[in-house]
Amino acid sequence: MTSLMVAGTEERTARSGGLVRIGVFLAVMVAFAGWKALQPAIASATPAVTTSYYVDTESGSTIQSWGCTAGQSGKSGTIILDFGRPAYSSSLSAYGTINFDGSGVFLSNGAIQTLIHDFATGWYNCSGISPKVKIAWGTNNCINGSGASGCNIPQPQVPSFTTAGTKWSQFTNSFGSWLSSSGFSSQESAAGAIDAEPAWNPGWNDSHDLIAGYNSISAPYIDFDYGSLDPGYWTNTQEYYVAWNNTTSFPFPEVYNTTVASEWESLDEWAAGQSAGSMYFEGVMCTTTGLSCSSAYSTMLSDLQSHSSTTQSSIPYLTQIKFG
Repeated sequence: MTSLMVAGTEERTARSGGLVRIGVFLAVMVAFAGWKALQPAIASATPAVTTSYYVDTESGSTIQSWGCTAGQSGKSGTIILDFGRPAYSSSLSAYGTINFDGSGVFLSNGAIQTLIHDFATGWYNCSGISPKVKIAWGTNNCINGSGASGCNIPQPQVPSFTTAGTKWSQFTNSFGSWLSSSGFSSQESAAGAIDAEPAWNPGWNDSHDLIAGYNSISAPYIDFDYGSLDPGYWTNTQEYYVAWNNTTSFPFPEVYNTTVASEWESLDEWAAGQSAGSMYFEGVMCTTTGLSCSSAYSTMLSDLQSHSSTTQSSIPYLTQIKFG
């Protein structure tokens, strides 16, 4: 990892078919491999609120209509499509997820990719020529047997979380290639995302393996951690690895109350004292309950700006996640 002393800017620089993130703030710019997504200019105003989804449908026409509605809004930003917990089908010999429709339906990675294509097609066909959006393939670290609420439902456990992460990354890259071949890449780009919550995997190792697998391929796409920092489970080092592991990960916390924002600021203060340095927050996620989207954004930004070691002038993205 290389450092360069430049104050107060942030750049995105193309390099050999991928993108390398150069984050420069507080007199420190750190180059990262694996950035491939489009990046809008950071503005001082609160970003437009996009809509993200817990995917509770297997209908391509339904998810394409979601994309069309998002495109018609004219909003640039990031949209996360959360397809649920990692899972494996022995009958199909396929990795995938259990989605959110309550029926325990298994979606293979191939089926998920088709649905993401449908969403991207709907968005592109219904948008104007100006908006630009990242569409992030979301999963979570809800590990069967963790005992946490929502994670104690029987599911086909994956044989290898490293392999699950690798395949998640490969399919995200394939999605990015498809956007390019479809002529959509001038306005749409791919990303990964994970709702990583310590209470869902107290032992941490499976979450580590999922992220390690994601980063194991050549030039993986950026991934966002839109999870939580439930106290009493993971160490700072473990939380830091999942949210900001010097390769592709960026914090994108789901801020549904002020305590969540304070927990993320505390981790960032700790990180500022480490060799890899403080984190850069790419986005804030709000929900349909709890803090309003504007309050979630202002609370997180205010907390980051409360210490010189963690301050940033703004946070690029703001999205509200909901069920379809």
